[in-house]
Amino acid sequence: MAAKEYNFSEGNSELSKGKLQPFYSLAGEENYFRDKLLDRITSRVFQNPGMKGFNFYRFFGNEHSLADVVSASLSMPMPGSDKLIIVKDFEKLKIPNEADFEKFLKSPAQGNITVFCYDSLEKTELNKLLKAHTQIINCVSPKDYQIPGWAKEYCSGIGYTIDADAAQLLADQVGVHLLILEQEIIKVISFKTEDKKISLDDIALTLGVSKEFTLFNLQDMLGQKKLGESLVILKKLLESGQQEPAILGALISFYKRLHSIKVLNQAGQNAKQAASTLKMNEYAVQKIFPHIGNYNFEEIVKIYRYFREADIELKTSQGNKNSVMHRLFHRICNN
Repeated sequence: MAAKEYNFSEGNSELSKGKLQPFYSLAGEENYFRDKLLDRITSRVFQNPGMKGFNFYRFFGNEHSLADVVSASLSMPMPGSDKLIIVKDFEKLKIPNEADFEKFLKSPAQGNITVFCYDSLEKTELNKLLKAHTQIINCVSPKDYQIPGWAKEYCSGIGYTIDADAAQLLADQVGVHLLILEQEIIKVISFKTEDKKISLDDIALTLGVSKEFTLFNLQDMLGQKKLGESLVILKKLLESGQQEPAILGALISFYKRLHSIKVLNQAGQNAKQAASTLKMNEYAVQKIFPHIGNYNFEEIVKIYRYFREADIELKTSQGNKNSVMHRLFHRICNN
């Protein structure tokens, strides 16, 4: 079969239509995506759930070998459904002879659906075989700046809309933990009635945070070099349970994005064009855009150095971590 390769959204859509392929590869470290795809494949194969007990096999790479997988594929399925074989941790599967694996892929047993799950593959030859004979769906964890877009897409898929600032607050508070993000969105929806729009107030109420004291607002204040407001938000974030290293990590990401956007703007790109070039959420770029004039490139280089020094202090110092962040903020705003 011709090789196919999709991202999660494309793959999820493909799995909902047409005939299933004999082989799939779910490649990447994001368990949330992988589990969703496995659920979709399982529900397609076993439209009669009672058949799962007869025609379902699960193998683990560190416990089984290719011979086990082949043996399962050759067994006669019970009438009533196709047979589903899932191989988790495929990168650890014992495959003594890659030629045997290629033969297996080239001659799929009728009525078999085999799914290989793995984080990454170091063996080039196995990669080539999977690309040539399986439908690959990449399960790669999204970057932090992609989370608002993911929240918007998720809400759209279940018939809701979410305001851009609400999606950003959700991303700021939860981070890249997709399962928790899903749970928080479902929690918000459970409190709503006929209204299908999720607002900033909805997210703030559900998460139990003040919409004035968020990482997003902290970045905004530092972007404007407003020291007093920045220190107030820092205090509130720490009181709410945020940790200094996590806050520092978010600020490093913010200034990296600011730097990249400033470079593109000097090359003539506006916010919309920069968002497209960087594959970032346009709302997030629009929020950063007003700050790029507040920093020249020399200042940004200095701020990177301040971040490195603060990171070392937070990891090695036995002193007050709060004072490390205060000193960092002073240096940024008085740069």
